Amino acid sequence: MSLPINLFNTQQTSRHLLEFRAGKMFREGNLVKPDTRKGLIYLNQSPEDSLMHFYWKDRSTNKVEDDLIIFPFEAEFSKVKQSNGRVYILKFQSSSQKLFFWMQEPKADKDEELCKKVNDIINNVHSDDKSDVMDYNQELLNALSESYQQSKEEADNNDNEAGSSDKKKPTTQFSKDQLKEISEILANIQVPETNDANLQDILTPEIVSPLLKDREVCNALFPHLPDNSPLDSQSIEDVLRSPQFIHSINSLTYALRSGALGPLMAELGLDSSISTSDGAVVAFLRAIQKKQDDTMDES
Repeated sequence: MSLPINLFNTQQTSRHLLEFRAGKMFREGNLVKPDTRKGLIYLNQSPEDSLMHFYWKDRSTNKVEDDLIIFPFEAEFSKVKQSNGRVYILKFQSSSQKLFFWMQEPKADKDEELCKKVNDIINNVHSDDKSDVMDYNQELLNALSESYQQSKEEADNNDNEAGSSDKKKPTTQFSKDQLKEISEILANIQVPETNDANLQDILTPEIVSPLLKDREVCNALFPHLPDNSPLDSQSIEDVLRSPQFIHSINSLTYALRSGALGPLMAELGLDSSISTSDGAVVAFLRAIQKKQDDTMDES
């Protein structure tokens, strides 16, 4: 199973929910130092996946370097109290990831207001009720369902083109067969039998790389690589190590633990009777395993 999300998509809409000038910072030992480049932070709800994205781009090159998917109440944007400067941090509950920025707006009098707006937007806009997360998750599931149905229809309409020798990269939408193949890949990954798992600890290059020796597995994953990537197993391993992928699977882990497990399992046709005693993530992966086992028994 995989969400129909292009982790490396940096396409912008014509108007952002919020944008302001800010530079990135980088760690050097125990210190955090400024990246001197002129930058821009902006936030948008992507029309492609209906998720909230937090972007940072270099204003000189207009190149987006960070594209992070953020679920409601997963992250917080705040001022770094230990600094006397205009330094802010974006930190996540779903992982230990921390991103530092320094404000580049000419005047500091709007910093606090911008900080509040960032948190309002990423936490589902003007709501202090965490029950709204369930509404957001349902909207996400609706979007996934629509995307799946659309990709299924396109796959059916394009059956006659399946034998084409055109080497153009396929669309990033998932066909029914692709979803099945990716489910089979996840089903072959061993799930820890102890407390709830974190997908970041399961979908690692070390664990997945033996599966990449199977050409069919690679072929199922190639369509979802970033544009212009070589179609080889090394490219897949590079994605598994990328900050974008790690952030995305941490976001999914967080969403499963925050109430999305039941709706997501129902949407994907998984057995909702699987026990959650070992945690939501383990239950989710066991449900995938069970569906694959059932499919094998029927064949």
